[in-house]
Amino acid sequence: MAKTIQKIGTHTIEADYSAWTGMAKIRLDGQELLSKFTFGHTEIITVDDKKYAVKFYGIIFPNVEIQEI
Repeated sequence: MAKTIQKIGTHTIEADYSAWTGMAKIRLDGQELLSKFTFGHTEIITVDDKKYAVKFYGIIFPNVEIQEI
């Protein structure tokens, strides 16, 4: 499972994605915000009035990317 952790001020965004199951999970400070089956999906979340794009992609090598938008 690909996992990305990003610190934003006092907050922590964690994103997991498994290409095997297609399951994606996003957690903010340990609290699950999103859990669903997805592939090639981008989810937008807001933390402290800033927006972040969490992207899930990859078939053989799963990857997760978090970017401020």
